[in-house]
Amino acid sequence: MLTKGAIGNLINRYKAVLKKCHLLNTFGSLAVASMLVMGAAGVAEAAQPLKEDTILSQNISYGDAYTIAPEDNITLDLNGYNIVRDSATATMALYTQGSLTLKNSSTEGGVVNGTIYGAYVTGNDAVLNLESGTIITDKTYPSISESDMTVMVNAGRLNMTGGHIEDKTDTGYALWVQQDGQANISGGEVVGVTTGMILITGGEGKTASATIS
Repeated sequence: MLTKGAIGNLINRYKAVLKKCHLLNTFGSLAVASMLVMGAAGVAEAAQPLKEDTILSQNISYGDAYTIAPEDNITLDLNGYNIVRDSATATMALYTQGSLTLKNSSTEGGVVNGTIYGAYVTGNDAVLNLESGTIITDKTYPSISESDMTVMVNAGRLNMTGGHIEDKTDTGYALWVQQDGQANISGGEVVGVTTGMILITGGEGKTASATIS
């Protein structure tokens, strides 16, 4: 198995090759390089930060969350493609401390699949704007025993005007709003299985809320 250092060197080499060949993945050549390394060596490289507006042109597999930094305002169009995990260690698909608008401009596909978290929103200024597309969690890898939360809002905000959030397990919630988090739901669907759909927990000196209109 390759070490992380060796994988990094390979990624840099692939990055240069891809630049010359103009094979740019929608997440940048570095992300494509990661997938090429995974295919060659069977090793999942951690996902890279998402730094620009992106329209997917292929399905994406991840070893760890795609991240949005606090200073960034990013639109991600799934465009009929899916973001799926590649192993049991890939527990989270999207992690935003900034502003992320998620949509699917196609009538097909457009699924973000997490194991424990599909999307994690954290930070006072963090926002997830869900316009269309689907975020789910399931237990494809049953060895992971933690309760799952399809969308976790922790001291941030979810603005849901469309799309679909669903927990396909019997151990978690489709939406968990905690700390000073807020959820504003004016469209779309939130679906739970056994445990429930929405969990709201504040904490000492904290206020969490969900508004459905």
